[in-house]
This record gives sequence, structure tokens and C-alpha cells, in this order.
Amino acid sequence: MSTRIQLISWNVHGPGPAPRVIPRMRAVAKELALRSPDIALLQEVWTPAQADLIGATLKSRYARIDTPPGGGLGRIAGLLAFVSRASGWRVTRHRFEPFSQSAPSWKVWEGDGLGRKGLLHLELRRNGEQLVVVNTHLQASYSPGGYTEVRRAQLAQLSRTSQSVAAGVPVLVAGDLNIGASEPLYPEIERHFVDLSAAYRERCGCGTSVGSGAWIDYVLVRRDPAWSAASTVERIVSTRSDYPYSDHQGLDVAVELTRGTGAGLEPSERASQALWGPSTRRAWLRAALATARRLL
Repeated sequence: MSTRIQLISWNVHGPGPAPRVIPRMRAVAKELALRSPDIALLQEVWTPAQADLIGATLKSRYARIDTPPGGGLGRIAGLLAFVSRASGWRVTRHRFEPFSQSAPSWKVWEGDGLGRKGLLHLELRRNGEQLVVVNTHLQASYSPGGYTEVRRAQLAQLSRTSQSVAAGVPVLVAGDLNIGASEPLYPEIERHFVDLSAAYRERCGCGTSVGSGAWIDYVLVRRDPAWSAASTVERIVSTRSDYPYSDHQGLDVAVELTRGTGAGLEPSERASQALWGPSTRRAWLRAALATARRLL
């Protein structure tokens, strides 16, 4: 049995001082509508107005899942999720879990403590299928010090939350982890998850942070011997910071989960699990339309 999911994860950079926030949110919303993912997981949608703008574009085509109101700019954690009604997936339960460790809120120039980051946890069903999806945004690695221990604690909490889901239920995790693929913290990601972008990243030699060029955004699947995973990855590219979309490249990932041994593969074996071309006609058409739109 196979389960196919088209998922977009995207840090859309919505803090108040950021440039061109409203035009960029409109552009993000149009791009999401064009690509029509099954699930869209957004980070840094910090204000209710930003969430409403994106939601208005997607309209009744998507169920919208918010975090509680609050935080420094109006939306706790800045996380927002959309689930396509046409996909057949139905959200049966959702909850927000704040991180137990974070930067101090008095460092207002950083914003992470004020934002009250955490995990947006969705439980979905489609006919007899079950799926858990977690949207998250970890502490930024501000200097000096890089908040390594805070990020380590948040990553451990993310892993515990994922491991608490019953065995045999696939768990997808996506978001801005603020952990580079060459950092000492990265092996801790691989301990509990398969990095679905790893083979693509190694092949393209590219990143997701527009400014630094580092790869810090991920789509992951929990290691589970009940499932094997394959993926097609495409970046949603901003040519420079905050133009036309964000200071992060979005990730448009087609995931195919298949019953059977494989999701616990060692990193060196993972390349054989990656699908280099789009795995479905719908994904191919979506990619072709997006490319044509950027060229016009």
C-alpha cells in the first residue's frame, strides 16, 4: 500500500520590519494556489492580517489550521497550515505545543522569545489511512553562541513528540529547523528522521537560506520499519532576499510512503530511495506550470 502526499513547507518571513510584507504574502498565496499542494505548512506568518490574506486566496479549497492568538505580533509561533479538501485528507485533531526551552523574551531585537515558538501537530485521515504532520520553526542561531543548547532541546522535544505517535502511523515533520546540514546538531535529526531533501541537496549543492546559502529547512519522515519513503523535491526560488517571496526558498516535496521495511535506512543508503524526476503526472504538471509562470 502506498500513500502519496504533495507538501509545501515555507518560511515566508513575515515580521513587521521585513520589507514588502503584504505584496510578498500575496505572491506566496498565489504560488500556493498555483501549485495546489495537499498540505501547506508555513512559518513566520506572524500577524492575523497575513494569515487572513493567504487564507482568502486559498478560500474554501483548503481547511485552515491556526495556532492560538498571542505572541509579540498576534499569532503564537507564526505557524499556519492548510489542508486541501480535494486531497481527501481530513483534519481530525490538531494542537499547539510550545517549546519548553526558548530564547529570553526580553531580547526583543531577536524576536524568537516574543514569538513563543513550538509545534503545530495535525492528525489526518483519508478513508482508512492515517497521517500525522508536524509544522515547526526552531530557535534561530543568533550570535554570539548560536543558541546551540536551546536548539538541541527543541529538536529533542520535536523527536519526543514524533515518537509518541503510535508505531505504524506515518509522521511527516516540516519547517525551518535553523540547523545546517553540516552542523554537529544535524546527526541528531537523522537519529529519528529520514531527511527527504538530502539526496536533492547533495545533488544541487544549494541551500534554503537566501542570504547565507545554508540549507536549514527540511521535510522529514519519522523512522519507522513499517514504511519506506521516496520523494521528489523542488525549491520555490526567491532570486534575492524577499524578492519575490521570502528570505527562504520554499520546499515543494512529493512524498510517497510505501508499506514495508525501509524508513530506517542509514544515510548512505538513502540516495537509492530518492526519486529524481516527478513521481506523478500531477506533480510534473505543477512543476511545469510553475516554471512557465516564472519565465513569463
